[in-house]
Parts: sequence; structure tokens; C-alpha cells
Amino acid sequence: MYVTMQLQNTSLDINSSDPGLLKIPSRMHSLDSISRHRIITLQTSSLVSPKHGCNTDSGRQGALQDPINRSRVLHILQDHRQPLHKRYSSCHHPRRPGSGHEYLLPFGALWHDHGLPVIFYDQIGCASSTHLRGKAGDESFWQEQLFQDELDNLLDHLRLRQGSGFHILGQSWGGMLGAAFAARRPEGLRRLVLASGLASKELADLGVERLIDQMPPDMKRALDEAKEKNVFDGAEYKSAMNFYHRNFVCRADPFPPVEMLASLHNVTDDTTVYRTMYGPSPLIINGSLRTWTVVPQLANISAPTLVYNGVYDTSHDVAQVPFFELIPRVRWITFPGSGHMCHLEDGRLREKVLRVVGDFLTQEGGDIAASS
Repeated sequence: MYVTMQLQNTSLDINSSDPGLLKIPSRMHSLDSISRHRIITLQTSSLVSPKHGCNTDSGRQGALQDPINRSRVLHILQDHRQPLHKRYSSCHHPRRPGSGHEYLLPFGALWHDHGLPVIFYDQIGCASSTHLRGKAGDESFWQEQLFQDELDNLLDHLRLRQGSGFHILGQSWGGMLGAAFAARRPEGLRRLVLASGLASKELADLGVERLIDQMPPDMKRALDEAKEKNVFDGAEYKSAMNFYHRNFVCRADPFPPVEMLASLHNVTDDTTVYRTMYGPSPLIINGSLRTWTVVPQLANISAPTLVYNGVYDTSHDVAQVPFFELIPRVRWITFPGSGHMCHLEDGRLREKVLRVVGDFLTQEGGDIAASS
């Protein structure tokens, strides 16, 4: 259903004709300390996934010092009767540079089922945000700090540091960025979700190697030869990568799920950010993130943190261990039978992921206990 909405008492300039969702009361929650807890198996619950919200542009300064460049803020789900900065809001970050926000839209259920306003946004360089193709290959420009500056600008523009503060959910690359951002102890951050994130590039590589070792020998050989020759357009390589994506990235059937289509298009439509920061293949990170790590900063994260990944996840357990060992207040959940995008996989698993995240973000104080 499409309902028009107008945000009141905020700094946003939103056209009232934009589609949106409204009139769901919010909840307020205290966030006390939580303990370290590892969970493997969970039960399910039923959640509804909305498809649309309202949108607005958010002008950015900071890293580029140029108000023309913009990060597009899309799908702000909230109650129009109360400003965003009066309630906890949840900001969501994409799985890799250049992918856009669309594949994260199922997390709009946090609004319907838990009363949490949800903000999705496209990072600079992709989808509805400013594209900077002239910066292709400029590793000095495409650095983590640029995206931290963008996030700071977004939080300040929406005044989310005020009042009750905000939560952050980052998936994959978003989890990498979210961890680094949280380690600064930013004002207003209440809780952090690292969804299939990575603690370092070195551990990411190790995890991917372990997954490739599980593939059929001919496919493993095709991937090894592609990396050795630096050629990634051969038929055997593409066949092996199809197997890799279906078994480790997203185990949905049919594949790819509809929510992934826009993000796949975003990455192929403009390769500037992905190729510069990552590299020519998902298996090779030789761009500006090739030596990236957040491990030395993890002990500085003071926000209660949920870490989750899947049993078959490209964000392997080995890349989650530093989160669990070094973040002071943390819960780590591994979802059975799932890959890197468990929130897009079969219905019951999707519901399970959304319920766990929602329960964590709305949890009254106290230590973390196993979910059921």
C-alpha cells in the first residue's frame, strides 16, 4: 500500500507526494550493558517486509567540500507525528561499495514490527547518489574515511545524534564501515549490528579460501587459474562464480532473489567505486581496501553489538572472531543453512533474521541471553 506522508519538525525537505509509511507508534528503550554470548541455532517468527518509503536528497559537505555532490537518502520509514531525532532510528549500509540500498529493504520490517524508524541511503558513487566516474582508479580518494564523513553528514543533517540517538546496521562492507565508525564512539550511537561483516581483509581472504576449498575440483581450478592470469571473463570462471554465488553469497531459490537485482545492476552500471576499492573480482581485493583492518580499534566500541553471519557465509567465522573476542559487549549468532545474504533467503530464515535484529535493537537493558 502507498500512503503519502509529511515529516514534521525536522530539517528534511520532503515532497508530500513521495510514497511513505506512517502511523506506527514508536518505542523507547534503555540500553544497558550486555554480555558476550555465542548463539548457533534459533527459531522463527513472522514478519512483514514493506517495499516503499519516502525519499529526499541530503546535501553533503565534508570530504569533498562541494555541496553539489550528494548522498541520496531513500526509504525513510517513520511516524510522521514525531521527529526522527526524538526516537531511535536505524541506519542501514550496503554489502559492498557501489551496490546501493535496495537489497536491504526487507529490514523495513523493523518499522512495522518494532516501531523503529528506518533510514536507507545510497553511498556516494552509486545508484541515486552522485557518480564520480572521473575518480575511477583514484585510491587516495576512495578510502574508508570518505564514507565515514558521508555518514557523519547524514547523521548531522537528520539530527539523529540528538535526543534518543540512533542504531547502525551494516551488512558486509557496511559492517566493515560500521565497525570502524563505532570504534570512534560517535555521539548518539546506541546499538550496532554487524551483519556478515569482516574484521580485516586478511581474514576475509582466509575465509574465502576455505570456502573455495569446498568447491568441486574443476571449479576450484578455474578460479585459481583466473586469479593467476588476472582474467575474469572466461566461461569456466563464470560457471564457478555462479556456483560460488548460489552456495555462499545467497542461497535463495530461485537465484538471484528480486531484491538483489537492483544492487547487481548498480555495481555493473558504474564500476568506479567497486573496482577502485575492491578489485576485478569478488575473490581478489587489491584496491584501496587491500590492507584494511579494524581489529586494533575493536576494543574501543562501547555500543552493545550484535554480530551475525551464516554457516556458508563468504564472511566466514574466521573473519568474525575478532569482533567476538575484542568488542566488550557483543552477541554473535550464526544462522544455520544460510549464506552471506541470509535476510534474502527462504521465508522462515528471513523472518528469523529480522526478528533477531529487531529484538536486539529494542531490547530493554540487561545482559544478552539466548534468543528462542
